[in-house]
Amino acid sequence: VHKFDQDGNLPLHMAASSANEAMVQELGKRFPSGASVRNNDGKLPLHLAVHSCALAGSASIMKIILDMFVGGLFVEDNEKNLPLHIAAASLVGDVGLEAIYLLLDEARRQQESIDSCHEESTMDNSLVDNAKSAKHHDGDESECTSVTAPTSAAPESTDFRMRFAEADSSSCLLKKNADGETPLMIAIKAFAGWQVIEALASGISGKEAALEMVDNCNALHHLVGKKYADPPSVLSLLKVVPGIASIRDGEGVLPIETACMNCLPREVILALALVDLPVDLDSKDGTAREGSFGGSWWFLSCECDDEHADIVSEILTICSYHQTRELC
Repeated sequence: VHKFDQDGNLPLHMAASSANEAMVQELGKRFPSGASVRNNDGKLPLHLAVHSCALAGSASIMKIILDMFVGGLFVEDNEKNLPLHIAAASLVGDVGLEAIYLLLDEARRQQESIDSCHEESTMDNSLVDNAKSAKHHDGDESECTSVTAPTSAAPESTDFRMRFAEADSSSCLLKKNADGETPLMIAIKAFAGWQVIEALASGISGKEAALEMVDNCNALHHLVGKKYADPPSVLSLLKVVPGIASIRDGEGVLPIETACMNCLPREVILALALVDLPVDLDSKDGTAREGSFGGSWWFLSCECDDEHADIVSEILTICSYHQTRELC
């Protein structure tokens, strides 16, 4: 149970990598601290368990190991990959969705616990300060009972979480590995699919991760580009971060322009135009939207030589009279 192999793996590492839940549970009972041990590649059993979820068809083995060592959420391997990076790179579909939500939800709970501990500490310090102030005001130290903050020892798990106060659920999504990639960017390049993309973008700071420019392109620019084109993921990302459609890449090109150039499906082009209209579709009086909206509509209606006239016509049919006047 305590012996390492030549790669620095404990039996728990090997059980996790083979998705052997029964063995993981048994080893966890005998040596739960093994969940906090890194092998020669810097990987915890949790990193390996994430990999094995594809083999197991479930993320349940991750839950077992997280119960042993929840701090593994914030531990990097030698390539600076968190378990979330591993999940984004290696999992797809329902399993990927389950694993990512498990990691993000647990990270959020840990952050809430950290915040709660911080609030309690602040309250204790406030009580001490108030007592000292009252003591000074009375001017009679001999009659005052000294007041100190509670000294009960915090649980070890709380101490560990406090050491990782900077590594919260938001920093997991914004954390870059050795290649300078966030989990969202890794998922895009791994063609993880719309479920994984939507789960990552929906998390705390997921929108910031989607908007971050990498090689002069944000997440949407990559998803409509030729190399990583993924129409379903485009629609999922627009559902979570609709304003991203109005942002140009480093060369001044809108996502809709790239989508048309790469012949993406009609549904994608329609969606890009709808979320970037210069009018608010929810306002029937044709109220113009504030900000830099409308570039996609202008491109579609004025610069495409009627190539997408059917999409323009469809948009006009769903607009009110005042909205149509504003668009035209």
